[in-house]
Amino acid sequence: MEEKPVQNLKKLKEVLSELMQPEKKKVRESLCNEAARAKELAKKLSRRARLKALHMDASVLRSLRQIVEPKKQVHDVIVAFFLILGEYEGHTRVCTG
Repeated sequence: MEEKPVQNLKKLKEVLSELMQPEKKKVRESLCNEAARAKELAKKLSRRARLKALHMDASVLRSLRQIVEPKKQVHDVIVAFFLILGEYEGHTRVCTG
């Protein structure tokens, strides 16, 4: 008697094998597009959840982004907020002030 994970793995291999057939190209492309959209949606939802947890909204973020030359300590706190929200570290400027 096979365990359920092994059965699931076999089914997954069968589905993948079927999808790799040349005539299934449109199905593959459609699935890839759907997966990309789902990933982007999940990313947005998790960012919203982090904003909500920090009791912040889009207007607060806009205000933070408009600060042109903050003092070093303020800059560090703003960068920390954006990193917590999942912003890529390379998108944050080095503070010169």
